[in-house]
Amino acid sequence: MKSIISQYITLHIKRLLIVLVAVISFSLEAEAQGVIRFTGRVVSKQTGEPLIGVNITDIKLRRALAVTDEDGRFSMNTQIGAQLRFSMIGAKPEILKVKNDKFTEVKLNEDDITLGEVVVKTKRITDRIMPEPTDIEVKGNWLYVRTRVRVPKEMFRSNRRLVVQPILNNVTDKQLTLLRPMVYDGKKYNITQDRLYNYDIKNSDNGDPLAKYITVKSRTLRENGRDNDILGYTDSIYVENLKADYSCDVYMAIEDYTHILYRDTTIIARCSLTLLVDYFQS
Repeated sequence: MKSIISQYITLHIKRLLIVLVAVISFSLEAEAQGVIRFTGRVVSKQTGEPLIGVNITDIKLRRALAVTDEDGRFSMNTQIGAQLRFSMIGAKPEILKVKNDKFTEVKLNEDDITLGEVVVKTKRITDRIMPEPTDIEVKGNWLYVRTRVRVPKEMFRSNRRLVVQPILNNVTDKQLTLLRPMVYDGKKYNITQDRLYNYDIKNSDNGDPLAKYITVKSRTLRENGRDNDILGYTDSIYVENLKADYSCDVYMAIEDYTHILYRDTTIIARCSLTLLVDYFQS
């Protein structure tokens, strides 16, 4: 009798475990299916012109997800039902609930308080180096960063060098890792540097330590239909912690032979590997 009861209890427990596993799997799958690629464009409600530099934040997670580019466009991973806050100086913030739409247009109202100071017309940026906002691609334990950097002709002359240094920021573990730098030389600057290194700028021991990263200015780098140069960039890095949050921070500087003429920093990408791992493992 005891044996029969024991077998019944064991069988009952097994059934409960099977049901429990099924429920958990279904919950994880349902949550993963809520992750979508959310893209769109932010414009002025008054003029219809694209708005640059609009910050997009997940209200619940209190996390910045993206910033609009010079065409007002954004692209990021988020979840259906998430509430996003679109905000910028000179405009009233807008709250949007994410739906499974292929493309979303968000319209921001001008702020009455600062109306006289707001300029919402599209204009070419001439006083900043502009790396394009992008995404951190994840392949196994490798993170890939791809972007393009616009260099206005007003900022860059033949006797100058631009150094762009992307840095992978492990926000969770508070660790910074240097990615491959980008170095852009004006022709005169490059010739002068080569002369300073006895015309052996690429010498691995006594040459310029940045030599292998140098691109020299040329007409082929001019962006079609625009008055700026554009440089492509890509690099990858192996990471151990697949449960961390990452961002790609970019430090930029323009120098001549004796001075630093320009400095700036920006964030071009953010990535939560916890969210992505849960999605792809389901």
